Order: sequence, then C-alpha cells, then structure tokens
Amino acid sequence: MKSYDIAKHGYIVNEQALTELARAYAEGVDTTTAVRASYLQILVAHSKQELGTKRATPKQQIDALETAHASLYAIILEAITTPQLEPSDELPAEESRRRSRERNRRTTFARTSKSTLLHWLRSGGKLGSLDPAKVTKEALRVQSTPTAKLDVVVERAESALERALRVMVVQDPEGAQDLVNEIQGRLQAIVTPPKPLVKSRTKVGSLTLTPH
Repeated sequence: MKSYDIAKHGYIVNEQALTELARAYAEGVDTTTAVRASYLQILVAHSKQELGTKRATPKQQIDALETAHASLYAIILEAITTPQLEPSDELPAEESRRRSRERNRRTTFARTSKSTLLHWLRSGGKLGSLDPAKVTKEALRVQSTPTAKLDVVVERAESALERALRVMVVQDPEGAQDLVNEIQGRLQAIVTPPKPLVKSRTKVGSLTLTPH
C-alpha cells in the first residue's frame, strides 16, 4: 500500500486503496497474511462509521457490519475480476464454474474477516469497543463462540490448500483442476442433506403398514 496510508486515514479507505489491496491478495502469495489483517481493520473502521454511535442494539451492530461489508466487497469483487474471470451466460458450464471458483478464491480474505467479526458480535461483542489499529482475528476468536473457533481450522486448511494449488497449477494444471473438482464434490456432499429413505408399505385390510 504505497499510494495510500490506511493507518494514517484511520483505516477508512477509498476505492483505489481497496482495489490495490484486493489485487495484492489475488496476485501474490507473500502478501496474503498482511491483506487479511488489513481488511479486518478496514472492515471494523467502516462498520463503526456506518453505525455512527457506540450505543446500539446487537441487530444495529450486525446491520452496520453487513452494510459496510457489502459496499467494500463490491469494490473487491470488481478489482479481482479480470477479463478472463468475467461471468457470462454464453460460457460453457465448466468454464463458468471455473471462473466462479477463482473469483471466490480471490475474495476469500474478505469473507473470512467478515465471518469472524460477525461471530464475535453474535457472541456479545461491542463494535464500539474495537480499535481498528489493534484488532486481530485471533483476539476476536478468543472471545467468540466454538463455531467461530472452528473458523481458525478452516482458514488454516484453506491457506495450506491454496499454497499447494499455486505450486501444483504450474507443474500440472490439469491435475490441479481435477483435484479442485474432487475436493469441491466432497465438500458439497458434506453440506448437502441426505435424501430421506422411502420405505415400502404393505396394505393389510384398511391399514397401511410401514416396516421399521
């Protein structure tokens, strides 16, 4: 962030600064940790600005977060969507899915920061008590729910997988794509509710019996 000192501006960023931040995450490996930390600070500052007061209900705090994140996320999504990743109804299904996955990968840092802050607020945290300059995901997770702490495991696994895929895609692009498809299928199977079993029924007189 050479052209815009986000700390000097209280972590309230303009569109150009946020665009540079998002592209730094999309294009570089070494900057990912710094980008995640910076976006959380930016999100806190913009959420507090949206809220406008320390005295607010839990719903008002969450609404402020959602509004701030939606505005920031729109800029981030536009910043990382190169011509090679633009959505189009004319694309083949597989290419459309590939582009969607890559856009999601490039915006992960924003969604995980928002998720961590949201869990913290739902656990009773007060948005007005946060200092954007000092806030960290680790500190928020310590005070959050068990569900939020699981985010740590997920994010670490996601980061490790991302680093491995960056290397693999250079050495074996097709293998990397096959691996992504396989992992995506497995994860989807986990979150997809199983279909209920249809049990056979036996008619006995006026009764219909269902075996157990």
